[in-house]
Amino acid sequence: MTALKWLELQFETLYVSDDLGRLRFIREPGYEESELDAAPRFWMDRSKQGNIWRFRNDLPADVMLELDGLCRAESVVANWQVEARQAVAIRTVLERHAPITAEERGPAYTIPETANATLNTVIVTEANAAVLEQHFAWKLTSRNSFRSSLLAATVVDGDAVAICYCLRPPDFEGCRSGRGDRRAGSRPRLRGGGVGGSDSRHWSRASVQHVLAEYGVAARGAKN
Repeated sequence: MTALKWLELQFETLYVSDDLGRLRFIREPGYEESELDAAPRFWMDRSKQGNIWRFRNDLPADVMLELDGLCRAESVVANWQVEARQAVAIRTVLERHAPITAEERGPAYTIPETANATLNTVIVTEANAAVLEQHFAWKLTSRNSFRSSLLAATVVDGDAVAICYCLRPPDFEGCRSGRGDRRAGSRPRLRGGGVGGSDSRHWSRASVQHVLAEYGVAARGAKN
């Protein structure tokens, strides 16, 4: 799969969009559309094969047009640690429309089928769900939990210290074909120890072949 195809899949995984491909909501399995949080006003993903970008559907047409021009002028680069060249101009356009209250930016990776988990990782089920109680109790009651999609956990001393789960329900095309997005969290004392990557690799073997991960093998692109 090409890098651009990965980016398109990531977009479809993260957000609910309208028929024109414009952002509407942040996708969360198990929740009605009326309960979902609004998507960001602007989203861009970059790769060495090209960039893709989307706007929220309630942005004025003139704002979308100006942002689109800036995105088309953005260079295609392989070093995603460097902020997009048009980032300042894009922020200026968005600020004119409404204050920017938050930004999120980071790399995306793919994990091959051959990657091995090195820590004690498990797929969480009703039988072992108690491992979540200490640090991830919210995952026991959330509608987007191990009951609605596969969830893997790295376990230390009987407690989950990192978790990884799919943003899509199991029957979604991205999961069926071996792809999905992931979210992970780890306890402060264990951050930097590789626990976030280990549970991702285990989850990848058991559920999907490739997932986004902080400790991946092949860099795919950067979300801005």
